[in-house]
Amino acid sequence: MAAFAMATIPRLAATAAGIGVFVQQFCGGIFAQLYGLVADGTPAPMVATTLLSAVLGVIAYGLSRAPGQEAERAAR
Repeated sequence: MAAFAMATIPRLAATAAGIGVFVQQFCGGIFAQLYGLVADGTPAPMVATTLLSAVLGVIAYGLSRAPGQEAERAAR
């Protein structure tokens, strides 16, 4: 995914890489704080936090693959 983001507009590859790293670190920080708020000494909060992040990741991937984008990518 990162390679595609950087290859979309080659002159902005460094910007895409920087934004990608920022988003990864930001989301990691958010989920660490979320886990800290709900931690109770059992594995359940970690499982719930991990499940939530996985579901949000799948949703983000689905939104990034909107209909019609494949044809647009093929035309480039």
